[in-house]
Amino acid sequence: MRNKVGMNDLIKKFLTIENEYVPPPPVFVIDRGVINHIRAIIVDPYDPEYWSKLNVKDKAAFSARDIHKKLSLSFELIRAVNEIQQHEIPDDILYKLYANLPMKKGEYEKIKNMKQKQHNKELISIISGLHKVSLRQAKKYIDLYKTIDGKETLSQICRAFGKTENEVIKLLN
Repeated sequence: MRNKVGMNDLIKKFLTIENEYVPPPPVFVIDRGVINHIRAIIVDPYDPEYWSKLNVKDKAAFSARDIHKKLSLSFELIRAVNEIQQHEIPDDILYKLYANLPMKKGEYEKIKNMKQKQHNKELISIISGLHKVSLRQAKKYIDLYKTIDGKETLSQICRAFGKTENEVIKLLN
């Protein structure tokens, strides 16, 4: 015959087993994204041991392509980035190279805020209708117009669509 074990006995056994188990303390690892690597390059003082302190996940987040892309947003660094990105440089050396470039203090804030540019929705719809493209493509057209000749072509397009000078200024800001 089977031994009948009561529910109370099972619960007591379970509780004693669970009370004996002590989980390991949690380990908190701060993941570094591209922006944090940029901060380490531009803002933080140069640390020769920076690369060796990173865990595997943080080293994987250090993408040379993304670092080049973000740093090239700064007019001060664009020539240096253009020269550096033409060469195949290991990530640890790339950090040391960029961290030792002379930079102004405010460059990090400029680079960090560059990704947050917003276009006026009405301007996007005007460009989208003019070129018969999607709204996403229209944003790229606006960026292209701004890089080619500032805002002159965009203001001419807005005027052609019947916008007054005050409306054009409002659309382009």
